[in-house]
Amino acid sequence: MFTIKYLDFIMVSIFNTFPKILLYLLCLKLSPFPSYFGPRNAHPALTLLYQAGFDDQTLLFVNYTLNHIVRMPYSNNWRVQTREGRNLVSDCPGCTVPAKSGANAMRMADIMAYTGKQVFG
Repeated sequence: MFTIKYLDFIMVSIFNTFPKILLYLLCLKLSPFPSYFGPRNAHPALTLLYQAGFDDQTLLFVNYTLNHIVRMPYSNNWRVQTREGRNLVSDCPGCTVPAKSGANAMRMADIMAYTGKQVFG
């Protein structure tokens, strides 16, 4: 199975060769939560920007941010890795009501962080 960084490298490498399939390739990444994060979230924005004629660097930047930075509103669960490699982790089980939703939000944050996402609660 390819890692996310390896997929990014492949996409950037073939971007210059096959720009027509860029948008499709940008949306191939798998997400553990396909209904809410990742390709299903990024695809509409990337399609709009692509059709509006935005440059390649903008498309790559938007794709990266939409697929790697996750905002979890109504929770205070953070999973962020600093440039130095430190992992900032914060949970607030009581910040989300009911308690089961808070526990599920923490579990989701853990899974997304494990798959390389930066989670901001």
